[in-house]
Amino acid sequence: MAKLLKKPVIFYAQGVGPINRSFSKLLMRLIGNKVDLITLRDEDSRQFLYEIGVTRPPLLVTADPVFSLEPGAADENKVDHLLTKLGVADKPLVGVAVRKWQALEGYQERLAKLLDDLASGGYQIIFIPMAYPDDMGESRRVAKLMREKSHVLDSNLKSQEHLALIARLDLMIAMRLHALIFAASRGVPFAGISYDPKVDAFLKLFDLRPLAQDYAGMKAEVNKLLEDVNIQDDISRRAVEMRSKSEQNARLALGLIKRGNG
Repeated sequence: MAKLLKKPVIFYAQGVGPINRSFSKLLMRLIGNKVDLITLRDEDSRQFLYEIGVTRPPLLVTADPVFSLEPGAADENKVDHLLTKLGVADKPLVGVAVRKWQALEGYQERLAKLLDDLASGGYQIIFIPMAYPDDMGESRRVAKLMREKSHVLDSNLKSQEHLALIARLDLMIAMRLHALIFAASRGVPFAGISYDPKVDAFLKLFDLRPLAQDYAGMKAEVNKLLEDVNIQDDISRRAVEMRSKSEQNARLALGLIKRGNG
């Protein structure tokens, strides 16, 4: 409809796929080749569009818009209050962001055992429902499987508040993609539990693989992240690059609007 009305159209910082049905691929090819610009979060998305025949508009790999977000003073203050209320403001913290996903059923027990190990080692475990209240049930389910004490954050945070909170963590373990992106943008080590190709594609940007499904593999990978003294600097360096690419999305979109109104 926008093209019929001669309005410029951009696919803005998208992660694409999976698209499995032939008819769905046909629709994507027909529509994708009619838009003016496509920016993408990762190389896998660009390659996928190219393979299904989207070739006419420029396909530019940039970064997720979240990398451009910054928490404000009010966001920091709210997080300070939350952590103080939980009694963990001055403790080492591990954040956990899970969601219900039938195909991964059974991971909960192994993750709970891993979190017990971390709690026994002095870390405070905080479950962060990125999609509130949808993720509360799964968060509480994993927490109840733990022997050690943990905290389930029963609060509907804004994106900037999530950023401020995740910046205080020593490690993020997450299924939710944006929990991983928030951690990366703050230079916080992260381990991703894969439920969707978009998680795998993001991890690949940081030379990481999805967290192992078995307990021993989980533990080894998480311990490596916590013990690697250089990983925080490496994540921070890459996040700066991502932030610059993220800002490119806005510049390209504004340029398209100006040309359309010219």
